[in-house]
Amino acid sequence: MTGRARRPAYHFAPRKGWINDPLGVTYRGGTYDVFYQYVPGATTWQPACQWGHAVSADLVTFAEQSAALTPGDGDAGCWSGCVVAEHDLMLFTSVTPPDLSIGRVRCARPRDPAWREWAKGSYVVDVPAGTGAAAFRDPSVWWDNDVWRMLVGAALPGRTAAALTFTSPDLQQWTYSGVFAERSSSERNGAWTGSLWECPQLVRIDGEDVLLVSVWDDDALQYVACARGVCSGGRFAAQAWQQLTFGAYYAATSFCDDEGKPALLQWLRGVGDPAAGWCGALSIPQRLSIREGRVLAAPHPRVAAARAREVMSVRPVAAGEPVALPSWHCEVVLRPRHDTDVVRLAFSSQRNGSDPAVTLTLDWEQAQFSLAAPDAEDDVSGPLDQRRSEVTLLLDGCLAEAYLGRSGVVAVPIRPATAVIGWLRVASSGGRADDDPLVGVWDLTREPRAD
Repeated sequence: MTGRARRPAYHFAPRKGWINDPLGVTYRGGTYDVFYQYVPGATTWQPACQWGHAVSADLVTFAEQSAALTPGDGDAGCWSGCVVAEHDLMLFTSVTPPDLSIGRVRCARPRDPAWREWAKGSYVVDVPAGTGAAAFRDPSVWWDNDVWRMLVGAALPGRTAAALTFTSPDLQQWTYSGVFAERSSSERNGAWTGSLWECPQLVRIDGEDVLLVSVWDDDALQYVACARGVCSGGRFAAQAWQQLTFGAYYAATSFCDDEGKPALLQWLRGVGDPAAGWCGALSIPQRLSIREGRVLAAPHPRVAAARAREVMSVRPVAAGEPVALPSWHCEVVLRPRHDTDVVRLAFSSQRNGSDPAVTLTLDWEQAQFSLAAPDAEDDVSGPLDQRRSEVTLLLDGCLAEAYLGRSGVVAVPIRPATAVIGWLRVASSGGRADDDPLVGVWDLTREPRAD
């Protein structure tokens, strides 16, 4: 990578070091505790992950804390897991050589009310004998009618991804109770879900059970997928799978926000500046809902509340009309007309749009979207739903995120990010002459932390 990447202003990124999975997001006492996989002395992933810790009132501005959990005391790495807030309990994946794929679930409890430091406890769950699992990690826990239930991601024989389930009356003694859900890597209806599920979680959204998984296959991280279905008797019957994310997203973690509604944070891969000593970022907070049989992730209302000012109210924008942007840190809302075939948003440092740094294309004629950044490794594309719904695109330093309604969410890193994106140009086709798309722009500038 040449040049210097611009640090995000309203996405969380570490001052120094590497981060990946967000973990144990908890709202309590008016603030959010956000934990995350952290390697403080590296800009690449290392097995000796810690649990980093940050606090936030709004999930847009963060204050980093000291590490909550570090390797040692029998752990070569403290990997992903969850927090059971009402019982001040952390459950994490403990790994040791030589086989880092097979973890053990260990517990920890806070030494102080602020959750700044945690004391490790006993190992409570091991990979069940006889399953033949080639991977076992990432516990999540919830109260299931009359018992505590844990899910742990697994890779079973025959290239089958699974979530194994355990039950406990007291969060201390756990009993294996079988396969909660599984799916062969040969199945592709709705979405392909690989040969290992990482970070499996059951989420209740608008009265429906939804299984959320991060798809892994052949040592490659893929994307986040989910299935609507029914959880009964410790088993999940999937009814419809879908790919929820595209591009840089992975390792989603669900939580209840300050209104008690289901929300999501995700890891953004490929974002960072190794020369400045930091790599990785978290997505903005996302609110989950179900509309017409599809799970939707949309920008959380906290993001709109953080707008510094309105730069341009939502209005028609003619083809080729240059729209001035406030900074690298902004939000653009697009409302396409009902009969438009193609809309393209091009973000550039030049008023004439000659050098787009980011381009979002929505092609309803071909039922395809793409988000492209010339300096990124790959353009990201996917199927576009025929409903011409509102789209939100967020620029923040070295990354771009687009929220496409029923089509999912997509993110790409922008690297290097040395030129100033100062202009937006909109192109559209297929509608009537007076059917220019509607566009609004907001400034989300917050002072980025210095490298």
